[in-house]
Amino acid sequence: MRWNKYKIVCVVFIAFIMLTGLSTAVINAKQIGYNMLIGYKDNLDEDADILDKLTAISAGCEDGMNTGYILKNQGINLYGEFQKLLKKKVINDVDPSNNVIKLDNGYLSFYTQKKSEVKSLVKNTVEFNNILKKQGIPLLYVQAPYKISKYNTELPKGIKDYNNYNADEYLKKIYEENINAIDLRKLIREDGLQHYSMFFKTDHHWTPKAGLWAFSKIANELNQNYGFNIDKKLWNQKNYNIKTYENCFLGSQGKRTGIYYDGLDDFDIITPKFKTDFEVRIDSQNVYKTGEFQETLLDMSKFGTKDYFNTFTYTTYSGGDFGLVNIKNKINTDGKRVLLIRDSFSCVLTPFLAQAVSNLDIVDLRQDDRIDLQKYIKKNNPDIVIIMYNPDNLY
Repeated sequence: MRWNKYKIVCVVFIAFIMLTGLSTAVINAKQIGYNMLIGYKDNLDEDADILDKLTAISAGCEDGMNTGYILKNQGINLYGEFQKLLKKKVINDVDPSNNVIKLDNGYLSFYTQKKSEVKSLVKNTVEFNNILKKQGIPLLYVQAPYKISKYNTELPKGIKDYNNYNADEYLKKIYEENINAIDLRKLIREDGLQHYSMFFKTDHHWTPKAGLWAFSKIANELNQNYGFNIDKKLWNQKNYNIKTYENCFLGSQGKRTGIYYDGLDDFDIITPKFKTDFEVRIDSQNVYKTGEFQETLLDMSKFGTKDYFNTFTYTTYSGGDFGLVNIKNKINTDGKRVLLIRDSFSCVLTPFLAQAVSNLDIVDLRQDDRIDLQKYIKKNNPDIVIIMYNPDNLY
């Protein structure tokens, strides 16, 4: 048998899986046994048959192996290298919704393989808008872009993605209901920007520079149509220090393919050159911070580590996703109060938007510590409610 690099890597990968799997079973036998017992107890009804019991035990065993797998990250790296040698464009995950595709331009992305029914989403949005109207509060919907461009998908042959289709259908329906919205996908194109340059190569999120750009578009809309008076200097890149750290970030898609399949991303730390002063509260996390931009709106503990798989550098901005965050701008005390309903794309928007208002309340309804939104709005009476989601979170 003639050996080549494909066969060598294949044999190494199989041997690695066998050795690490056996080592995991021996070293973590106690943990695996515990997980099997928990799986047996938690996943069975009283009338479960023998097949149900075996399935539950198997699921518990699998969970125990996954939890304590020896050299798991090295295995992911080796697997990714193997897929790269085979020139595979689709990397399958245990959860199909996390399957990763390599676009023709080299960027990694998740993808949605079916159309969504937006009727109920539109109904909920209209009802919410009616509630706000009764309190005299306007609603602005902001459509964040998806990593796969609607104008240039870069999808490999035979692969379809429906995220932009779903977003288009949702926007069409809420426009018909006279709900104001701005589509950042369209504005990227109108500004002549390269869509994919606004995203990380190994992560599904957009970059901090894209967050600053998005702030400029939202601020311009607030100035023109909602009576705000946001200083243009706040979105001028010349008024910020931008330091780029090379090859320091492995994103959500890169964590599933390893660092050899598509490399690492650069990461920008953007801080204002002008004076800032904020007060940040995250009551559910017992967090209270005061100080300048970098001390309050950035979490530098998430940055600079070489532990690519167990840290998420993207959340250096805003610290991550929480049910409710309150930000008070102690310099702009005469500005407006904004409520932002968000997903993780707002991590890199929040620090810049906070500079433009007196109070920024941020709500993430996906979190376990989510709040009663209607009660909160009634109590705090914001000047405007902004909803911003990327198409993948239209559910």
